[in-house]
Amino acid sequence: DILSHPGTSIHGSLQCKPWSTWQYINEPKHGPSFKKRLAKERRESTKMLESFLATAARTLECGGDGSFEWPHSCLGWKIPILLDFIKRHNLYTATVDGCSLGMTNNKGEPILKRWRFVTSNRRLYEALRQFQCKHGRGFKHGEIEGSDTPLTAYYPLKLCRAYLTGMFGWSERTYGCPC
Repeated sequence: DILSHPGTSIHGSLQCKPWSTWQYINEPKHGPSFKKRLAKERRESTKMLESFLATAARTLECGGDGSFEWPHSCLGWKIPILLDFIKRHNLYTATVDGCSLGMTNNKGEPILKRWRFVTSNRRLYEALRQFQCKHGRGFKHGEIEGSDTPLTAYYPLKLCRAYLTGMFGWSERTYGCPC
């Protein structure tokens, strides 16, 4: 499809659970069987990442754009093939903070859900980088815990709109194809 549709754009975001910093706590706490399962999940995640990066490389070769996102603190950002891909394709990096998008926990407190996007598209980078925390130095963000946690796995509507307008330059009736 990419070869027959030059200029295609691609975005990837994989489940970050195997790469969560919480795994530093979980590994010693849950023992060898957990460690083995985590290693398997990381191998599977790395295979999915490799597949995405191969597709993204082809997309870039054909004149399209690519982007990828994980939470900012995700350990997956240290995977050598991802680091190499970012460097090889000279990708832009934008950090997006949830509080700048109006995200709050169930107590109504602004939360600092932080995403990291890498992209080949400068316009997308410019659109995303404006969403950084504007709170003062001593501001205490609300906690992300319990029933709030799964909700942070989804992009807020404001982020979706910023992404699409950054990618395609127009916010009204922009076509999006689910994959």
